[in-house]
Amino acid sequence: MARLKAVGTSVVMGNAIHGIEQWFDLRTTGTHDDGIANAFRELGLI
Repeated sequence: MARLKAVGTSVVMGNAIHGIEQWFDLRTTGTHDDGIANAFRELGLI
């Protein structure tokens, strides 16, 4: 938990283990569905 709070905005991939998404600020699509790029877009990084 401390690491998730330290990063500011935590992101969980859409294909992550069920039940952990409650600990994250943003849920994105899975790794095979451009999850990292979609998270970057959602956060305004690209």
